[in-house]
Amino acid sequence: MKSISKRLTLRIMMVVLTMMAVIAGVVYLTVSEYMDDEAEKRFQIVVTRAYREVQRRLSELFVANVNNVHEIERDIDDPDRLYDHLERIVRQNPYIASCGLLFVPDYYPEKGRYFVPFATADTADVVSVMRIDSLYHDYNEEDWFVERLESDSADWVDPYFENPLLTTHIAPRLLVTHAIPIHNREGRPVAVLCSDLSLEDLRNDMLQKVRQGKRNYEQNEKHPSYNCIIDRNGRYVLHPDRDRMLKDTLDAKVTFKGKEGTVSAIVDGVPSWIFYRHLNYVEWTVMMVVPENLIQRHGRMLNTIRSRSEERRVGKECRS
Repeated sequence: MKSISKRLTLRIMMVVLTMMAVIAGVVYLTVSEYMDDEAEKRFQIVVTRAYREVQRRLSELFVANVNNVHEIERDIDDPDRLYDHLERIVRQNPYIASCGLLFVPDYYPEKGRYFVPFATADTADVVSVMRIDSLYHDYNEEDWFVERLESDSADWVDPYFENPLLTTHIAPRLLVTHAIPIHNREGRPVAVLCSDLSLEDLRNDMLQKVRQGKRNYEQNEKHPSYNCIIDRNGRYVLHPDRDRMLKDTLDAKVTFKGKEGTVSAIVDGVPSWIFYRHLNYVEWTVMMVVPENLIQRHGRMLNTIRSRSEERRVGKECRS
């Protein structure tokens, strides 16, 4: 009888232990999945913040450009007055790195065939005005300039590196330009007002914010997360590695569905999740690239943080 009782007790214990193991496994998987979801939400918040910052700067430049058209057209017959308008645009709008007016050839015969007044801010935010037509001869043959005049409509010009002769920075900055037609007294488009946003400044600000967020989560990571922006062709408009901007493209085969979302992909050989939001009017995609192991690590860290917070809460309740 004792032998049967022992065997029965052992079987019951085995069943109980098995059930406990199954329950523990289910709980672990459930909590792990939940914490992974929490980590994903955190990265989605990060990419949303980056998206809103890019959107804000582009919007402010767009509004400043549009709002100054009337003032410039009012003084269209006095070319020397136009410098004042350009200087004011740069001085009053911190996100505008430079702006210029590109006139159709021979519009002001006394000024020569080309006339391009220009204003720019240096590294100390001192604004200078000058003529730069000697640096941009034949701009009237460039597609974007012709399209702006023929369509008589505003649009964004694809990003480009500024002319080295026009910068006081260590290296030419990457710029994106909003271009809008300027009309004469008869209503005919005769020039294009171009205001430039420094993607270099945007990149540095975004890197700084991401760097601050990584101090608690990604120290010494071989493959850290990062923000980047690609254009409609997958080319990097913004990337932590400056040498890749306008040169490399996103090497992953990714299909972005809708204006925002999350997709998995192999990025630079690393299994990753891409959190993204799309900017329609410039046809850019703002992204947060996060290696898969970081999602899991963030989930575990969030779980630890929450557990410790719960322990402190329970401790306070017990002491009270």
